[in-house]
Amino acid sequence: MSDGGVLPDGWRLVRLGECGSWAGGATPSKREERYWTNGDVPWVSPKDMTSTVLRASQDRITAEAAASTSAKTLPANSIALVVRSGILEHSLPVALIPFPASFNQDMKVLTPAEWLSPDWALWAVLGNRDEILKQCSKDGVTVASIDTRALMNFKIPVPPLDEQHALSERLSELLGAVEDGEREFDAALGSLDDFEASLITAGFGGRLESMDATLRDALKNAAVRPLSDVADIQYGYTASATTEPVGPKFLRITDIQDNRVDWDLVPYCDGTEVDTARYGLTPSDIVFARIGATTGKSYLVDKDVPSGTVYASYLIRVRASEDLDPYFLALYFRSSAYWSYVFSKRQGIGRPAVNGSVLGGLQVPVPSKDAQRALATVLASQLSAMGVASAEIKRQRRATQDLRWAILKAAVAGKLRPRDGDALPKNSRTFELAR
Repeated sequence: MSDGGVLPDGWRLVRLGECGSWAGGATPSKREERYWTNGDVPWVSPKDMTSTVLRASQDRITAEAAASTSAKTLPANSIALVVRSGILEHSLPVALIPFPASFNQDMKVLTPAEWLSPDWALWAVLGNRDEILKQCSKDGVTVASIDTRALMNFKIPVPPLDEQHALSERLSELLGAVEDGEREFDAALGSLDDFEASLITAGFGGRLESMDATLRDALKNAAVRPLSDVADIQYGYTASATTEPVGPKFLRITDIQDNRVDWDLVPYCDGTEVDTARYGLTPSDIVFARIGATTGKSYLVDKDVPSGTVYASYLIRVRASEDLDPYFLALYFRSSAYWSYVFSKRQGIGRPAVNGSVLGGLQVPVPSKDAQRALATVLASQLSAMGVASAEIKRQRRATQDLRWAILKAAVAGKLRPRDGDALPKNSRTFELAR
């Protein structure tokens, strides 16, 4: 927080370095199996920092490791910050750790002083994380990092302790309400996705009232063939991505958002000796995520794809044969029948994945080309309306995120004030946004 802000009476700006005791972390030697076998001490690393209040860590170390190495156990209700990670290029992970834990060396951990509530310390850092990134990031480093000296000199607003408790309580209520709204939007999106998949499946089964008898019969009696018989299936290219235009555009899973690609933001392939004849993308190709959380998601390549674009190794390209209309095939990859197949093949896999052989075994209905195009026409208007509804829900979902940060920033700037006429005890006051 800048020193120029006007704070309420009784508030003060305090350097983070004076807010309690700070410690770094360490990684006990992985060669010492006894440090990592049957451990009961949580060991927190950047990969755990996915929420503002941590519930558990993915790794644990033994008490011996915590006592005999630099990975000391720090007390419950400490505040952890990631200070070295690529994620710092756009975000600063911060979390309250409500249990004793050890930490990775890429983190700094604050154990708050007695006059600083752990909850308020969390909110104060979160509410200023954009400023912390701006003022404390190191320049000219290989991996994005926070400068420790600058971090210790960064000032956060600190109200009197009773007000810290009251504000934290009110913030929890307000942000909890925002989270409830986010969950409702997510549920609505999930229901919409399920309905879309069921609608498409009904269409392929010839069960939509808007179909004429000829189309119904053509779809119900369509021959079923393995995908490998009616499409070319090709894995992507293994290389690094770069922002420098040294090679062709390089499409990755992360470049596909909300079933679209902003080609201006797609990086380049770090190398010029790419076999574009083998790994190139053309309009009407379909690419699939073959591994990770989005396994099975597909994207129909649009007409705006830059010439020579290649695709990364975590994607699989499917190019329809003359027997299939690409849009018809892309629709089938959005049906519940397709997803049932994908989920059945992902069972028992620790990290979700679908390989080319599994994809090639998918049974695809192949009616006449006229029937394929007719089905696409029947579904087009309904899917368009659903797309509009989905876009609106996502817009409102993003608005809840904006509201979350507006509330948080208002609170740490002293603009979340007691309501007029409030007669409750100080430590249970209610607050509203000051106008």
